[in-house]
Amino acid sequence: MQIFNWVKKHILKKEERVIKIIENEQTLVMAVSPVEEIQFESDDIVTISQNNFIDTTDPLSIAKYKNNLRLLVDEVKEKKSVDKFKIIRDDDFFPTDWQWRVASQSTGIELSSFGLSYALKQIVASYNLGNYQNNPFSIPLDHDKLNEEMRKLGRYFAAIYMPVRFRSTKHFTINTPLSYTGEYNCVESDRNFTIIDNINNFLLSGYAYSADYRDAYLDVTHESLSISEEAIVLIAEDRYQTLLQDPKIASDLEKRHVIVYRGEEAVAINMILSQEGVLPARPGNRYMIYDDEIRTILENSMKMLCANNGIEYSKGHGNIDGKGGHFSDLYDGYNREFYEAQEDFIAFLINCFPENTNLINYRILRDSYYAENLIKAVGVDALLQAIDDYNQHVLKLFVVNFNKYVEDRATITPEISQIFKQTVLFIRNFYETGQDKNLSFEESEKFKNLVTLFYHAKTVEDQLLAATEICNTFSVAIQNDTNICNSFSM
Repeated sequence: MQIFNWVKKHILKKEERVIKIIENEQTLVMAVSPVEEIQFESDDIVTISQNNFIDTTDPLSIAKYKNNLRLLVDEVKEKKSVDKFKIIRDDDFFPTDWQWRVASQSTGIELSSFGLSYALKQIVASYNLGNYQNNPFSIPLDHDKLNEEMRKLGRYFAAIYMPVRFRSTKHFTINTPLSYTGEYNCVESDRNFTIIDNINNFLLSGYAYSADYRDAYLDVTHESLSISEEAIVLIAEDRYQTLLQDPKIASDLEKRHVIVYRGEEAVAINMILSQEGVLPARPGNRYMIYDDEIRTILENSMKMLCANNGIEYSKGHGNIDGKGGHFSDLYDGYNREFYEAQEDFIAFLINCFPENTNLINYRILRDSYYAENLIKAVGVDALLQAIDDYNQHVLKLFVVNFNKYVEDRATITPEISQIFKQTVLFIRNFYETGQDKNLSFEESEKFKNLVTLFYHAKTVEDQLLAATEICNTFSVAIQNDTNICNSFSM
């Protein structure tokens, strides 16, 4: 009977309700019930959202979407090109002040669970069940009950504030829902916010690295990417009211066009694209299957967009041993902010429990066995209080550091901006032309350290110093590439 359970879990969708399962001892019959369909025809692109709401399961919405697709396909075939592009990003973190910023210690923190968190959650859950008060460190026999009790405690019980993982780039899809790129982007969609924006700021930023429908990315380490006033924010119906409880988010959302959706996120994105006159790169096979002509036009149009803007076409970002991907991914891996934050937490616990210093080390974060030894020594309540105190400390410190970061970035003049852009371009060309392979070991280490400083330094001044040193030391490595050094004489 396992096959029946698998089908029910993976194929049946509560929004669709189109597949019925008939079970007997040996066979599985799948009977498809026709979805209610209505006819809708218009010679013009029509708006699908009503009162800033889209129901992707509504037959009229589906009919309008199909009509829009038909018109857009006809238009593209007539023009022989796609000329309207939107960048799309799913994110759990709302972009403060409508800026896409670097993911770093200065710009974001999040609750992270470690071995210590798990051990505390398991012990508290055991106490709550009332079965293991004498020996809470023994493994309960009823795992299902324990797991259920642990779920009741919440995802972030005993979690610890850590900086978001450093990421020098911001990634988007173009004219494509993220969930439709699963063969390439192994990234969770279904986030709190989806922001659909025009592509102009991305193209004009001077920091764009690569573009394709499934992935487009640029450097945001040195300057943020502004979200235009024309941007649309898409939010799931079941999350909207909860998100509005944050007064800052509620206030910010008033400054942009917000659409709430019911049903499937990918379909809602494509419906919005279609009513904006943009042909979705992947429309969803349930609604239309593109022929070879459309697919060829889509590909050629993206290649032309990249060529006209000096951007690499479909350059993968993942960098394995420095090969095959973009250099920035390699340098993201050198960042140590997350590990330094763990060191800070360990030091904080040592200060709280100096008599148990021998039990407080990295192993309590990675292995619940060592965490349990510490819990036995200091007690559950004392550790939970310590974690809460640490989290409050980190929150206050983050507010201060973020404000400093914003103030510091405001000191970037047009001249400094040009230097940063030329330095990014120089480093890209350095790797693209293989000049890094011509360096001696000492030169390679110096170059790596300078580029790391250029990307990881927390102030504009330190990044500018690194850019200057890169120019002075390595500008002769690429013949006729003097743009970066010329920038310093502006």
